[in-house]
Amino acid sequence: MRARLRSLPMLGLAIALVASLLVGCGGASTPAVNRGVESSGSTGASSSAIGLPSTSPAQAAPSQQTGSGGSSALPANWDRKIVRNAQLTLTVGDVEQELAFVRSTTTGVGGQVISSSTSYDGDRQVATVGIEVPSEQFDSVMTTLRGSQLVRKVEQETTSSQDVTGQYVDLQAELANDQATLQRFLALQQQATAMTDILAIEQQISRVQGEIEQLQGRINFLDHTTSYSQINLTLQPVGAPAQATYPTPNLEQVIANAWAASMRFVGRAVSALVTVVVFLWWLWLIAAVGWAALFLVRSRRRSAAPPPNAA
Repeated sequence: MRARLRSLPMLGLAIALVASLLVGCGGASTPAVNRGVESSGSTGASSSAIGLPSTSPAQAAPSQQTGSGGSSALPANWDRKIVRNAQLTLTVGDVEQELAFVRSTTTGVGGQVISSSTSYDGDRQVATVGIEVPSEQFDSVMTTLRGSQLVRKVEQETTSSQDVTGQYVDLQAELANDQATLQRFLALQQQATAMTDILAIEQQISRVQGEIEQLQGRINFLDHTTSYSQINLTLQPVGAPAQATYPTPNLEQVIANAWAASMRFVGRAVSALVTVVVFLWWLWLIAAVGWAALFLVRSRRRSAAPPPNAA
């Protein structure tokens, strides 16, 4: 009994010591929180005198993209955005009929013809046509075009796919962030009274609205390119057998060929003459010296001979 009574003061002292430590830790943590609040408040006040958002849309977007822009953060049931295009070259029995078949197939699945041209290589007709079809009908349309009764051979087929899901999610995140920033600026515009503050807010609103329009345009472009696939076709006829042909003489071409041949001959002759003259330069020097010596000898003979009257 006495041992228990002696241990009670020690137990109370231990409880009091633990309580004082807990109270001390709680009191020490409170100033730290207050200091954090005060520092954040001073930062906001220094960013703008009228209370403009301290974080610009360009700075806030990356933090939002980190959570949802990466492919690893995409939900399992996310509708992926795939851009699919194809190039197809077909040899057909009748180009005009196959062109009509391509158009009817395209409109039958809800697509459209975006370009078409026809050219002739002699009597052979060659057509190129570009179509857009819904992405979910891409494979079936390709199978239908290849399996047409008029197709004799698939000369070339190229299919490309590009996953733009990550880019699409990033644009959505930037758009949501800019829209939230715009709402904050609009709310501040209702509270502003000074003219300088109103002008500053209007400038920021105009900038954010321009960014929103650009992002929305890029999103709409991705929506269209992923909802519709483009197929470019080249339709060419079956090659006709080669026939023996005899060229018809063309007088104008004959004259042109003769003139060209004569000019080549003149050029070669002039080149040979210039080569001889330049190569035999020393021969011309010797001839000049000999002619000068002969001229001097003749001059002396004439001067030494007596005149006829004296004889």
